[in-house]
Order: sequence, then C-alpha cells, then structure tokens
Amino acid sequence: MARRRLPMTTVVRRIVVVVCLLVVLAASALWRQSFAAFSATVSATGSLSAASQFVTCVARTMTPVWMSGFEGGVLTTGGNGFFNIINGGGSTLDTAAPRTGAYALRIVDASASGSQQYVATTIAVTKTLVTRFAIRLNALPSGDVAQLAEFVNDAGQTRSGQLGYNAAAQRFTFGYGSGTKQLSSMTVTAGTWYVVDARMNTTANPNVADWAVDGVAQTQATYAGTSGNFFTLRWGGNTSGDMFDIRFDDIVVDTDTANYPIGPGGIHRLAPDSVTAVTDANGYLQNDDSTAVTGASWDRLDDVPMSTMTDFVKQTAVDANAYLEVGLQNTAQPGCVNAVQGLLSVRSSATQANSAKVSLFDDATERVVLSGDMSPGTSAGQYKATPVAAGSGPWTVAKLNALRARMGYATAMGGQPYFDAVFVEADISS
Repeated sequence: MARRRLPMTTVVRRIVVVVCLLVVLAASALWRQSFAAFSATVSATGSLSAASQFVTCVARTMTPVWMSGFEGGVLTTGGNGFFNIINGGGSTLDTAAPRTGAYALRIVDASASGSQQYVATTIAVTKTLVTRFAIRLNALPSGDVAQLAEFVNDAGQTRSGQLGYNAAAQRFTFGYGSGTKQLSSMTVTAGTWYVVDARMNTTANPNVADWAVDGVAQTQATYAGTSGNFFTLRWGGNTSGDMFDIRFDDIVVDTDTANYPIGPGGIHRLAPDSVTAVTDANGYLQNDDSTAVTGASWDRLDDVPMSTMTDFVKQTAVDANAYLEVGLQNTAQPGCVNAVQGLLSVRSSATQANSAKVSLFDDATERVVLSGDMSPGTSAGQYKATPVAAGSGPWTVAKLNALRARMGYATAMGGQPYFDAVFVEADISS
C-alpha cells in the first residue's frame, strides 16, 4: 500500500529554505578560499580580501646596494647613500612631474659644448648588477644620446652598461659601451614615464645584459672580452655633445641576478607621526628650544626637504641608554614590499667629534641607519641613506608598518647631535 505524503507545514518549509541558504553560503565561502589558495595570491596586508585587492607577490629577500625615490627632497654629496658626484649645474630635484611621491630627479643638458650633466654614486665592486628605474624624456632629443644612464665598469667605458637614445628610430638603446646597442621594441613618447629593468653580468665571456621596458622583454645585448667590475651608478650623460632633458624616479639597484626583473614599483615616504617611547632618565633629550621631549616631538623630525633646519631634537650629554622612539606612518599603498631604507639628516652644535646612533626597530630586530660621528656643525647637514633587511624572510606590509625609529644613544659628546629628519623609503609593487 502506497504511503500518503503528508503536507509540508509552513514552519517546515521555512526551515528547509534556511538550511538550503546556509549550504549555498558555506559552499561559496569554501570556493572563494579554494580559489585564493589555488591562485597563490594574498592581499597586501597578508589576509584574504576582495578580488580587486589581490596582489601576487614575488617572494624576494632583497637589500639593495642603492635605492632612491628622492623623497628627502635633497640633492647632495653630503652623506653616504646619496651621491658622490654632482657634475655640471643641470641636475635638480623638482615636484613638477614625479612618477611616485613628491619628487623626481631632473637632469638637463642644454649645450652641445658644455660640461657633461650627471649625478653619480659609488658602490662596492660587483660583476653582476640588477636595477629597476623609471625614466621620462621631457622632450625627445634631436640627436642620438650615448648615455641617459650608465653603470660604470672599472675595465673602462667600453665595458659599461648604457641606456641611450636613437633619435632616428625614437627608441631607447641598451648595451655595453663598445658592444652592439639593442633598440627597444617600442618608440618613446615625450612626457611619458617608462620603467626599465636591467640585469648585467660580466662574470664570463661574452658579457651579457638582459633588459625590459614596462615589463616587455627586449633583445639581449652582449659584448665579447675580459670581465670587469661595476663600481659607479651614473644618472645622466658623460659624452660631450649629447643634449637631453630627462627625469628619473623610483630607482632600485641590487647585485643578486635572481632578483631580475624587479618589476613595476614605486618608492614611498613614511614619516614620523607619533612618539612611541622615551627612555631618558637624566633629561638629556631635548627639543630645539631646550624643552624636554614630549609626545609632540615627532613633529620636529618630519621636515621635507630634509635640509630644513628650523626645528629638531637633540641630545645634550652622554647617555648610551637614552633614546627617543617615534612611530612612522603606515603605508596606504596596496602591494608587495620589495625594499626598504632609512634616511637621516643630522647636524651638531659644534664640529668636535661625537658618537650617537639612529636605528629602525620592530619588536625584535634593530637595523642601524647611522652609528658614530655626527658632527658637521650647525650650518651643514650630514645625510645618510641605508637600505635595511627585513630580518627573517622578505619584507611584508605588516613588517614595514611595524617599524619605529630610535635616536640618541650618545657615547661621546663633542658637538651635541641635532636630529633634523628621519624617515623611511619603501619600494612597493602594486
């Protein structure tokens, strides 16, 4: 005998509907998590978020030999990590057309017979060099340019890596000084930023140079001959007769060939925004007006340009345990952190030698920006830019946002150290 189906009550129907909805929602959540795991992407904060916030990060542990977004607003030879040479009078930092942040480096060579226009910094010798930089031709040169940027080799200019410009083709060129220069696959448009990645290797014969523009791989350049060492980074030209008007921004230079290509990214400034600790039993840490440091003293350390001398924090006597700790802005830039450096501007009450220290800290790791003599006097700033390691593993947004800056720790007192500015530059890919 067939069973008679009992009618479903209103309550039962509602229960069934709710259960079905719960099953659908659970399955949807599981699918989203599975998709995120499968695609191996996480948000910039390291947690799952909306699809538009997912960024695929290249896990690299990179401490560059040199980097700059020029966010200190100072073009100087007065400190390690900035420049060793500023040649000619055509180089400035300006705010008219930066790619990222507030500043870019502009270099103008307007004379076919004048001195070469460039800035340069010396690095430890290396047979391998990896770089990523942004370049903008404010106007297209009327003639060929041998060097817009040059990676100088101690075996001579014939072995130096060079980015140039071919006027007839309106394309970038890249290669070694006396080797065949390869043309970029794209033509160059005036007033447009281009991101150039390059990897140069002189460990074997032939020397090779890989490069890319805006992520598009270009034809490899080679040069036959004995190997040499890269030792200077030169931005601008070193050939008489070359004329150009260019800007640079977002420069990162490393020696690990595995980090090529560094890829698109921009360098951002993170300035002090709070006082997080004061250890000063004797009251030797003071503001520029000789009042005690307070929770508002961070505002005396965030000047841009860094050459501003109107306010500062100072240490007035020896106390190796005294320090002021300031919190730094959290980055609002989504993406993956490639590299980080600390920047510092100091002066002193006199030119007699002293010894103090500025470091970046998180809860576990100290990263020294400058330790030792800080006594340039009252009128001239001493600057330091120091790329720093993440500690264990690569940099993340969480590690970057955990950084704090400490200054003080004076162990010798000639001139009192004046701390004018301290902040962080971070290269972030998005």
